[in-house]
Amino acid sequence: MKKIDNIKNRISKFIQKRRIKSVKRNLQFNNFETANSIGILFNVEDDIYFKKIKIYIDHFLKLNKKVFALGFVNNKDDIGQKYLYRKGVDFYSKSDINLFGKVKNSSVTDFINETPDILINLSFENNFCVEYVFSLSRANFKISGLEKCKHSDLRIENIKNKDFDFLTNQIDNYLKKLKKA
Repeated sequence: MKKIDNIKNRISKFIQKRRIKSVKRNLQFNNFETANSIGILFNVEDDIYFKKIKIYIDHFLKLNKKVFALGFVNNKDDIGQKYLYRKGVDFYSKSDINLFGKVKNSSVTDFINETPDILINLSFENNFCVEYVFSLSRANFKISGLEKCKHSDLRIENIKNKDFDFLTNQIDNYLKKLKKA
């Protein structure tokens, strides 16, 4: 089984690399003053983590930002049961992206095709499905706390902490301090 999984991963990575080449982005720095729209991508860890995500989304809504979020869940059955639908937040699972990069969930396709001013990846673990969506996003400015995220424009070091509050505070601090040239 491990050999089959390795072959599947190689095929998926190869297809992802080919698709990334066709992604056209208008790369530009945005901070919280200049951004009108913010995309949030996350891997649902547990109920507490999801509550923090909702609070973070509300923070941006209070700043009059257009916010849309996409969460990855390991178990497709949790969607609609454990993680109820909330306006601006959609979910997907591994079964929504097949071996050949074909997306079966319109929420994922819509998220990839959006062009937010800032896209924030709030995942703590490398996950092919989250990386896939993050890498194909047309966002103008991408931020991630993952150590090996080669598709981000700004990477926040969060190796030791792996703490949601620390990561979001760091993102907030950097984007408040950095000014557009």
